[in-house]
Amino acid sequence: MYIEKLNTGVSPSFNTFYEFIEEEYKDFFLQEKQVREKNFALANFLNVLEPYYKMLSNLGNIQEKQKHEL
Repeated sequence: MYIEKLNTGVSPSFNTFYEFIEEEYKDFFLQEKQVREKNFALANFLNVLEPYYKMLSNLGNIQEKQKHEL
């Protein structure tokens, strides 16, 4: 599913993967696959990934700012 999303022009990155899992895959997984939340800890998975969400892009912004200051 995520690979198909990339074919629509979405840039592959950690952030787009996190957003895909949080928004689209969660609904698909729980509804269409009829998997109960207690059988797959999707919330816990997202909780582990959350500290890195947008952190990488913020790091890139800091590096760009430092380049311009030199």
